[in-house]
Amino acid sequence: MRSMGGVSVERARTLGEVVRAVAGCATVPDRLVVERALTRVLAGTPVEEFVDAEGLARVLVAAVAGARSGAGVDPVGAERALAALEQVAEVASVVHTLDPRARRALRIRLRHRAAAGALG
Repeated sequence: MRSMGGVSVERARTLGEVVRAVAGCATVPDRLVVERALTRVLAGTPVEEFVDAEGLARVLVAAVAGARSGAGVDPVGAERALAALEQVAEVASVVHTLDPRARRALRIRLRHRAAAGALG
């Protein structure tokens, strides 16, 4: 499954690359392919235990499907939806570049938020 002008979902190495690849797909991507890619890139990251790969795959695929189907009715809205996915990819890319100390701090902070019920 090839993204338009970018890396394929299957070859993505980071969460940001998966989101960009899904957003850039010419057709609606297969959810199971996206889920496998998310599971793979989340493994060993500070957010692994806090992000539901299946749920995120469903959201990403639905967002792309909605943007593609709504492009004829609301092209500006569809473009904004895809731009928002790009913003999420950029934020996710920052997590991937954190040094080990910052990753540990993020993991601790997320665990505290999860214990407080803020992460589902």
